Amino acid sequence: MGDLKSLFFLILLYPVIEELTFRGIIQEYISQKTKQQILFFNLSIANLLTSILFVFMHFVHHEIIWAILTFFPSLVFGYFKEKYSKITPSIILHIFYNLCYFSFIGN
Repeated sequence: MGDLKSLFFLILLYPVIEELTFRGIIQEYISQKTKQQILFFNLSIANLLTSILFVFMHFVHHEIIWAILTFFPSLVFGYFKEKYSKITPSIILHIFYNLCYFSFIGN
């Protein structure tokens, strides 16, 4: 039963909380402050800075290499948040990413 509870948190709950926090609050705030400035290849300053913060947050519970590897998925989550101007696509992608990660790689 403990494993099912852990999987629920890792695959469903944490992605929702992380996306609401990082894309819904932090990225949105930085985007407003930077006037949605784009650096290159549709990469915004807000997405870049939010993704860096996302990596640092993962240092708490992950080995350094795994924390750093969250940078690229974070950029994708942020891109979809900006592209559709909604948080739902990034939440769905994050849940799918965690489902794949914990199914194939493990925790």
